[in-house]
Amino acid sequence: CFPVEINTADYYSLLRVPGIGAKSAMKIIQARRFAKIDFFELKKMGIVVKRAQYFITCKGKHFGIKSMDQVLLRKTLVPGPQKSNYQQISFFDLAPEESRPLQIGG
Repeated sequence: CFPVEINTADYYSLLRVPGIGAKSAMKIIQARRFAKIDFFELKKMGIVVKRAQYFITCKGKHFGIKSMDQVLLRKTLVPGPQKSNYQQISFFDLAPEESRPLQIGG
């Protein structure tokens, strides 16, 4: 179940987190024997925090997420409509006003 607390989760729970593989999970298990791990320590260990940040906590805190409100999380994770300055050109706008027959030869 997410989010996973990095400092207390077992090896198999860490493996379920996107961005944390077998080697990274072992690094985390070994490093937390000596001290509590935070997000900056994870980066130093070479763990891809960009992918994992939404699924983990370090010392009880989320990285970059201020609130666990569903509406705010949805706005953060789901891209909104993109604004564009482009306008679709109509095929019929390109036709000449007067149609002339083609002359072959000359």
